[in-house]
Amino acid sequence: MAIIKPVSNKYIAPNLRGGYTGSAPSGSDVPSIMVSNLSQNATEKDLYELFGQFGPVSRVSIPKSIEGSSKGFAYVTYNHLDSAEKALKQLNGHRYDYLVLSLEFAKKKSLN
Repeated sequence: MAIIKPVSNKYIAPNLRGGYTGSAPSGSDVPSIMVSNLSQNATEKDLYELFGQFGPVSRVSIPKSIEGSSKGFAYVTYNHLDSAEKALKQLNGHRYDYLVLSLEFAKKKSLN
């Protein structure tokens, strides 16, 4: 007779599930930068070009409002921590379009 485990309705991210074998670092090891004070004109392609100067970028995300316009911030994820640190040092306070960028390491979301 098979034992049935109770099912939880709580979402569990794929990298936190048992048996995950993804190659990306987990948790706080992922070097992601939050870029705020971002111009409405900025595109993901623009950010790949700007941040790619410091090392390989694995992902760029620009959150959008319901209307489809930029919310004025983005997340840039690097493959390597040293690349993220260089970008943070060089681009924090950098003028982009008509605004001055503000960068900080992205904080890990709490699962609670």
